[in-house]
Amino acid sequence: MLKLERCPKVSPVTGIRTVTPEETVRRALPLLEKAGMKPLEEITQLDNLGIPVFSVHRDMTAKGTFGNYNGKGATREQAMASAVMEALERYSAEQREDDDIVYGTFEQASANGLAINPFELNLSPNIAQYAKGAEIAWVEGFEMFRGQPVWVPACEAFYPYYPDTDLQLTRFHTNGIASGNTMEEAILHALFELVERDAWSIAEFNEYSDADIEVDTEDSVSRRLLDQFEDNGIEIHLKDLTS
Repeated sequence: MLKLERCPKVSPVTGIRTVTPEETVRRALPLLEKAGMKPLEEITQLDNLGIPVFSVHRDMTAKGTFGNYNGKGATREQAMASAVMEALERYSAEQREDDDIVYGTFEQASANGLAINPFELNLSPNIAQYAKGAEIAWVEGFEMFRGQPVWVPACEAFYPYYPDTDLQLTRFHTNGIASGNTMEEAILHALFELVERDAWSIAEFNEYSDADIEVDTEDSVSRRLLDQFEDNGIEIHLKDLTS
């Protein structure tokens, strides 16, 4: 059973994280080699902004995915942590031979416990006509609000996902994939990403055109980053997309 524990963040300066960026990098760097990735490379110099950016490269990537994972930050340490954790996030989301996968229809999965209805995945009309009663691949997840296991369509659990014998319900994506120093931290940032992308999708669909929010802040870090953009002739347009 998945149980969330109290997980304090270290400080507002480093974002909503449980340890400092330096500690994150120290913990994560040894895992890069095990995952077949090359050491961190700084690419800040590729543009004129001077905002720290780092990259991690992986030669052997899954079909349909990219082998470069980038991270940015207000400091070099934050950028390094961002790049390393994104690289490990994408690596961890891949399907592996020892993953427990069960094949069956939605009705069969529901008979064995709680299951996500494939028709709640916003299927395209072309797929929906074949999905009813179709046998698909399932993996076990956990429903946090109910506190119980739930069967999840494999196409929504892995990145990338190429079906073996089952129907490809949706195009694989990275929505809600996140890494963290703790399980709680990773779950929180996965939820943040879903909220962010949902709000952007709604705004884009509705052709959002509200006026810009005045870009003004007394926060020293934010002010420095804004100045770096302005000094290079880049205009920042800030909008409230809260859904």
